[in-house]
Amino acid sequence: MLWILLLITFFLYLLMFSPAILVIDILIIRRIIKRGGWGKYKIVFFLIPGVLLMSILIAGVGFFTNMLFVYLYDHFVSPFWLR
Repeated sequence: MLWILLLITFFLYLLMFSPAILVIDILIIRRIIKRGGWGKYKIVFFLIPGVLLMSILIAGVGFFTNMLFVYLYDHFVSPFWLR
């Protein structure tokens, strides 16, 4: 049951941070294009993997942080009959 809750938390982190990272990536790439950098076809190669990797990275950090908190709670706070 605990692993299901942690997995749900992982996906909630993904849903929360993906749009923000997408907006930041779009703003960065638009600035690069305005300065005459890359062609528009290369956006796909940078935008999609960047959003996916950063979302997974942030969600993974949140996921393992929650796992750490659950472990610490279980080890130090929970009553002895639940251990």
